[in-house]
Amino acid sequence: MSDLVDAAAASEPRVLELRVHGVNNTTPAALLDLPQDDIQCLRGDDKAAFWLAAPRQNPPDRARGHIPAGIRREAYSWGGLVRSQTAKRTASRSIALAFQVLALPFSIGNGAMWTRRLPHDSDTGATRLRANITAAAARLFGFVLTLLFTTTAVTVAVDLIALQCSIGGHCSAWPSDLLGSAVASTPGLAALLTPSRVLALLAIVPVLGVALLVLFARIARMRYDTLHTHETAAGAKAREAMEAAKAKANASAEGSPAAPDRRAVLAQPAFWSNRTTAHLALVHFAAATALTTAQVSWNLVVLDASPGFPAILFWAAVVLLVLSAVAAAILPTMTITPSAPEGPRWSAWLAQGLLVLAMLCFALLLVLLVLPSAPDLSSTDGLAGDELPPLLIITLGGVLALSGVAWRPRGSRAGTAWLGSTPAVFMLLSLTVGVLTSSAVIALTTIVVAGWGGPAALVAGAATRTGLHVPDVFLALGGMIAVALLLSVAVLVTFLIPRKLLADRAKTWLVQDEDDPLRARLERDRRRAAFIHLIEPATGIIATLMAVAIGLALTWVWAGMLWQAPLPGVASGTARVLGIRVADILVLTTWSLTVVGVALAAVVALGVLLRKPGLLAIVWDVTCYLPRTAQPFGPPCYAEHAVPDIAQELDEWLCEHPERRAVLAAHSMGAVIAVSALGLLGATTRDPTVVDRVALLTFGSQLRTYFGRLMPELVGPAVLGTYPARGPRPWKRDPWSMDALDDDRAWDAPPSQPSMTRLGGALLPGDGVPWINLWRLSDYLGFPAVAGRTSLRRGETTYENAIDRYAQEIDRTIDPPVVVTHNDYFRVPAYQDALLELLGGPEIAERVDGGSAAR
Repeated sequence: MSDLVDAAAASEPRVLELRVHGVNNTTPAALLDLPQDDIQCLRGDDKAAFWLAAPRQNPPDRARGHIPAGIRREAYSWGGLVRSQTAKRTASRSIALAFQVLALPFSIGNGAMWTRRLPHDSDTGATRLRANITAAAARLFGFVLTLLFTTTAVTVAVDLIALQCSIGGHCSAWPSDLLGSAVASTPGLAALLTPSRVLALLAIVPVLGVALLVLFARIARMRYDTLHTHETAAGAKAREAMEAAKAKANASAEGSPAAPDRRAVLAQPAFWSNRTTAHLALVHFAAATALTTAQVSWNLVVLDASPGFPAILFWAAVVLLVLSAVAAAILPTMTITPSAPEGPRWSAWLAQGLLVLAMLCFALLLVLLVLPSAPDLSSTDGLAGDELPPLLIITLGGVLALSGVAWRPRGSRAGTAWLGSTPAVFMLLSLTVGVLTSSAVIALTTIVVAGWGGPAALVAGAATRTGLHVPDVFLALGGMIAVALLLSVAVLVTFLIPRKLLADRAKTWLVQDEDDPLRARLERDRRRAAFIHLIEPATGIIATLMAVAIGLALTWVWAGMLWQAPLPGVASGTARVLGIRVADILVLTTWSLTVVGVALAAVVALGVLLRKPGLLAIVWDVTCYLPRTAQPFGPPCYAEHAVPDIAQELDEWLCEHPERRAVLAAHSMGAVIAVSALGLLGATTRDPTVVDRVALLTFGSQLRTYFGRLMPELVGPAVLGTYPARGPRPWKRDPWSMDALDDDRAWDAPPSQPSMTRLGGALLPGDGVPWINLWRLSDYLGFPAVAGRTSLRRGETTYENAIDRYAQEIDRTIDPPVVVTHNDYFRVPAYQDALLELLGGPEIAERVDGGSAAR
């Protein structure tokens, strides 16, 4: 310990405290707990930067912003990687928020790829084949989401606006000549805008919509350098080490033959390189273009007695659509060595070839529609065959989602969320959000084109297939999902019935509740946190009800198609549920979908006006952690930038002097980033002593209870050496009472010492790093990181949990004191005590002459 104390007493600090924030994008000043004038930017940009605490006068001990002597305090701010911090341009912020809304199903669906059982080097042929099949199914589900987006755009632009409103004249609030009086008053313009040319013009909208998704995805990829490093000598060394490690790897994470490598997935350097989703994006674009061509050309086939060329275009588009689906399933997007010669070359050729052919078919369709000899569309009553494409797409999505129940083998389900059905839950929620968004956009469009009577007109059209109508599947699914949401709320309310009592668990952790005026408020915050902790069972219930709703709706619509009766029970007008006509229920649920559409628009508007990160932005941040592998239009992975940044900063600091130390202090989602950075640091540093000089301090984290159960191969018990977590029980007074039991659950990586003090498991070489985790009962997102109790017994050995520490729940650095929940861990004594303990004890500060903080 003497060398550490001597280092702290030196003129230059030898200890780096690097703070990393969570998803709510804490500002650098708040992260360092100092005024803005007392911090300075070391390096970085508006996306991600390192900031240094440089107070003019160090605050006294235990005061806000106090820096213990001998410590250099930095903060890493990465919030700009996922959304703008400044939001100076309202228009650009509006587009970004609208994109967040539209891409939310994509981001949730992408998570299914990472919640399945990831392959190991020791897998047998059958297990490896299973990994390949589930990876292909996950990509195929992402493909379905793109097609759902496309067919929704076709329904709105081509079916509703072009054919039913502009040409058919069924929309009371929409001019039948598209441009109204402007067309009639301009000589020659009416002759120019023939019905077929109006169709050609609006057929471009779906293709353009997906083209914008491709553009957004490409711009996002350009913001993230592969294995990003700053241009320094240490950074160049880290880059060389990462590239050398990647060059040695000859396996893919999807199950290709591989040389044995026992490191955890997060310790693979190439895990943080950009995935080859650019090719997958082109395949999705080709499929969207082919789907648009097929739907529009089929309309021409039906209208023309001897279609000829339109029929050729239709079948060519169908073939391209099938080939695109196959390509989406087989394209490698999780390769450890994306630079392997055979991979990217054939992937690029395949993707580009499909896109060229799809664009050629679409261009020929447009030429056919704009020629004077174009088919006559004056008698059209909507898009022919509009029912089948969305029905097939959503049915395929539902089948893939339900198959996720079997993606994880039985032997790997213990300790996972929803009994190993996490992929199914992710896909069901993704499909639900996608269908709801599509139905809401369609319902909102009918209000625009047909006035306030639009929802009732849609239901009437579903009964007669005349007048204003849309595919039945959107009405049926929208109605069923709306009912399922109401049932979900009713079930979730029952979670409140047992009053949450956490006194027993508080005593287990030796929590001393003070006789304080804030005692009542503290108890309320604890009970609220316990209720919020039930998000896992709540999500499972919602997903189950959504599965039932989607299944019933699809059965309803398929039955109508087989019986050639649109939505059985609606046309007759006599079918009732609980005494209410089914037609009236559909009108009501269609109106509710309209409200959902308005709410989505309000989310965008309020986000622009308030310029604050709302719940949508937080969900976006969490899903952004996972690399895009199944859905190319999901959010970009900020971790591909942040994780190498942090690993390099630690490597540079520690390599400059053999006596230097570092404490990586991470809050909430930042704990996942920090653990990932440690894995990368251990795999790439060329100084074997570097990892031994790092300590980890986490607080308000979800490593064990959420991420470890959702993605066990990434941050689960075997990777971090934690005790497997049991999920919360919603109808118990203490939801975590089962997790706090000392039972016989399997423990993959028990510590080698009786006292648990280090981050172990397969993530880091050797004995890992010292680790302390702070949590409290009032934290609605913070949990113990190693075990739900203070000690565990296995046979004759008792393991003491010295990692999880209880943090104070009242901030007394301000007057009057306040109860703290998920934030402000920096301001309680437990934080500084943990920091000094990780560095060797409080004498590190006491032995420094003068007691001033390091600048």
